[in-house]
Amino acid sequence: MSNSKTILEVKDLSLYFSGLKAIDQLSFKVDEGQIVGLIGPNGAGKTSVFNCITQFYKHYTGDIIYYLEDGHSLDLKTKKVSQIIHYGVARTFQNIELIPDLSIINNVLIGAHKHIKSTIFGHIFRSPIMIKEEKLLYKRAEDILTFLKINHLKDMFAFGLPYGILKKIELARALITNPRLLILDEPAAGLNEQETEELSTIVRTLREKYNITILLIEHDMSFVMNICDQVCAINFGKFLAHDVPEKIKKHPLVQEAYLGKDEG
Repeated sequence: MSNSKTILEVKDLSLYFSGLKAIDQLSFKVDEGQIVGLIGPNGAGKTSVFNCITQFYKHYTGDIIYYLEDGHSLDLKTKKVSQIIHYGVARTFQNIELIPDLSIINNVLIGAHKHIKSTIFGHIFRSPIMIKEEKLLYKRAEDILTFLKINHLKDMFAFGLPYGILKKIELARALITNPRLLILDEPAAGLNEQETEELSTIVRTLREKYNITILLIEHDMSFVMNICDQVCAINFGKFLAHDVPEKIKKHPLVQEAYLGKDEG
């Protein structure tokens, strides 16, 4: 994919917590249209990298550059967390953040706020523009839930639903923002084997269906190796390797990070 355009570039990223280095001069790129996995042992700094990209952490050094569709570059540090989504960057979280006493479809529609153009007066007086907008967003939410095979549950409250369904709701909420870059933080965590296999198919399909670039963290190595075009491995916040999955699996530094050094 040498002719691919870069959509995200992380340059010399470093992050400290109370004097401890969580990320250490990390650099990597994500090309448009790819599924890229960020892997590393527990404590490697993966979620910290995601939190820097999405600006939950601001106290990093280095550059995080996002390339817009028109070719212009955007320094994400100049934007607030709430602004990132307006540039087509959406994410999910390790810990599911849903409102339990809202229906599935209303949880999804929370993510549609960036598309709302009608004014507060339009909402108060139920203007024709607002009604049309509401119908379009509701239809888009239904289409996404249908794609994820849970539209038949749309009116159920999120409270008490199986974990696999909750993960799909969170994914749907990210998709309704119409992202160019989708960041998935451990999407397969807590899923059984069948659910993980289904998720693999979903992620591959949504990349094509919605024309999305995907950057993900995942501890399930078979999931990562089966689904990703490129894998970036880190340990203690430091870059180890970035290559196709087959080469990453055989890379000595990656094997050492996961299996330990052979003292023999």
